[in-house]
Amino acid sequence: MKKIFYISFVALLLAACANKGDSSPQMFGVDEAEVSPAYTTQSEQKGDEQVAKSDNSIEPKIIKTGNISIETSDVYKTKELIYKYVRQFSGWVSAENFSSYDGRTYYSMSVRVPAKFFDPMLDSISRSGKRVDNKNVYIQDITEEFIDIEARLKTKKELEARYLELLKKATKVEEMLSIEKAIGVLRSDIESIEGRYKYMKSAVDYSTLEISYYEPTKNFGNKLVDAIKTGWNAILWVLVAIVKAWAVILLAVVLVIFIVKIRRCRRAKKSNKQ
Repeated sequence: MKKIFYISFVALLLAACANKGDSSPQMFGVDEAEVSPAYTTQSEQKGDEQVAKSDNSIEPKIIKTGNISIETSDVYKTKELIYKYVRQFSGWVSAENFSSYDGRTYYSMSVRVPAKFFDPMLDSISRSGKRVDNKNVYIQDITEEFIDIEARLKTKKELEARYLELLKKATKVEEMLSIEKAIGVLRSDIESIEGRYKYMKSAVDYSTLEISYYEPTKNFGNKLVDAIKTGWNAILWVLVAIVKAWAVILLAVVLVIFIVKIRRCRRAKKSNKQ
């Protein structure tokens, strides 16, 4: 009788391995009562109480994202200011782009900040430029999906634990191989669910803010003023360089005077001989 049970168990395991989506113990051809006799009974007894408690203690899982575009008079100062806010609100810059065309300097960056600091961060960015062109906030409630994926992950891990117990009790190679194969399928499902769970948790804990800021296109007058400023800065740079090199210049002047005097002396001697 024991041999017939194990043969049936192995055959059902192999037949059900292809069904990866089912999170119940029957996916491996084993009745839940056979794997853990008290599991269903305990769940039925405590199920209603857990649901009643969880209804009042469920924390909403919200994914908040946003974008903002601002005009500024100096993109470099604005960039420094934004980085200051990022550090202040314990965030980080995940992407950054720079471009310049048709007289306009344009920056864009993607910032991740703790969800509790999303609104203060957005308000601070709004005040960091001359004006706000557009500002959008998007809120996605994933509470139901989050609870579902937590439950699936818990069920999969409990099922894996029960099959590990069966593996310890197995005495034949065929039984061990079949159970290990079933555990491999379960482990693949668990890793996939864990990846999704970590992604969702990260999206809930840290909000994403897309920021773009730019300097407006300059007209001819502005370009002319910039050209004058550039020329004047070049003159100042030359003067500063001259001041820094005063010792070299002084030495060069002395050498020139010395050489000129020597040449004059030689010319005077030649004239006297003649």
